[in-house]
Amino acid sequence: MRRFTLGGVVWLFGVAALALADTGFRLTGNGIYEDVQPPLHWSATSNVVWSARLKWSNASPIVLGDQVIVCEEPDVLLSLGFADGQLRWAVTNSYFEALPPAEGEVARANQQKSEALRQTLRDAEKQLRESEKAAKANTNDAAATTGWKAAQQEVAALRKQLEPLQKYRLPDTHSVTGYTSPTPVTDGRNVYAVFCSGVVVGVTPTGQRLWTRLLPARPHHGWGHSASPRLAGNLLLVHFGNRLFALDVQTGVDQWTADAPSGFGSPVVEPVEGTPVVITPGGDFIAVTDGRKRAVGLFKFPWNGPVVKDGVVYQIDEGGAAAYPIKLDGAAKPAPLWTTKVPAGRYYATSLWQAGLLYNVSQGGTLVVLNASDGSVVYEKALGFGGGTVYPSPTLAGGRIYLSCDNGVTVVIRPGRVYEELARNKLPEFRSCPVFRGESMLVRTLNGVVRVQEK
Repeated sequence: MRRFTLGGVVWLFGVAALALADTGFRLTGNGIYEDVQPPLHWSATSNVVWSARLKWSNASPIVLGDQVIVCEEPDVLLSLGFADGQLRWAVTNSYFEALPPAEGEVARANQQKSEALRQTLRDAEKQLRESEKAAKANTNDAAATTGWKAAQQEVAALRKQLEPLQKYRLPDTHSVTGYTSPTPVTDGRNVYAVFCSGVVVGVTPTGQRLWTRLLPARPHHGWGHSASPRLAGNLLLVHFGNRLFALDVQTGVDQWTADAPSGFGSPVVEPVEGTPVVITPGGDFIAVTDGRKRAVGLFKFPWNGPVVKDGVVYQIDEGGAAAYPIKLDGAAKPAPLWTTKVPAGRYYATSLWQAGLLYNVSQGGTLVVLNASDGSVVYEKALGFGGGTVYPSPTLAGGRIYLSCDNGVTVVIRPGRVYEELARNKLPEFRSCPVFRGESMLVRTLNGVVRVQEK
């Protein structure tokens, strides 16, 4: 475990700290920051209070007291001072440390053996392709045919050697997703983080690890894991590998688990008919109290997560837009309140609901604004990001909407029924969502963290 601390740090857990309780991805999931005075203009060299250089991560920052909590690939949770951006502490959370010591050493050795074999297999598969091509091009060449058969046998033998070692490999991920796409969450007392490796940790505000554990599940595809954890009372809710885990925040021990198809988006927690319910991107409604499913598969979000307002779940995704009434009786799937076609393409961003309008941006940069009441299109606008992919979700701060692209461009607009652009700004590349506090904006870029505030 890697840890750094600053001597003489005094922690004040009064009203200000407790006000940040249940803060994680897009705060509680709605992406609305009230009582802030965010910057309107900035660049990489202007209105920057500080910039801290780190390895890359897609996780958004969260603020706890006078700290900014962020992640760093592949398994680091760390703290920066809000005032100065200086490193407070950093904790590594490797896959092997989450196992019992003896088992961890065996797993580490077998993982290293697995990686070496996989490299040998890649080389052998390349040779197999070349020998196959040569044999098919020279059908009368016995040596070429013999070489092809020998290459086939070598590849088959290597794959057989790898089979018992597969369980020691880290879960597959993608170069864009990495292992630290999930945003950490805090209850105002401690910090909790999930990594694509399946490691989940609880950490104190001074960087002491409360607990660590390895989930008995893996992402069900090769693209990695990006869903962020949520808090509900004393439960940490982790949607991982087609299961929803409810962990005790003090110990990390399962209180209940439930089968629930997972996607890339994050679940939300909402009170429904007096019952706190987890609403998953797979359309399952699961009671927080006991993990019992109250409805199953009412909808499916392939890329982003649900947004809930006044008993309605809203969706904008590559299949179109829709609104679903929240029903806890899963005997029959309710018909959507409305459906609407939207510009083609994936929507990696999660929608923003504001004053009866629904905002989202396609991966290619087209802003779509819908009436939340009936799904009718208010307007569509190509934002002209100049390339890149839209991963960050729309965010409302100080009465303005911030729309960002992974090439570092952020367009600031005024909410409403007509497009009104207020500013267009540029930072280094990022895939996270901007975070606001007071007069400041925090952005986790691919090479660090930037705090912006207009002078």
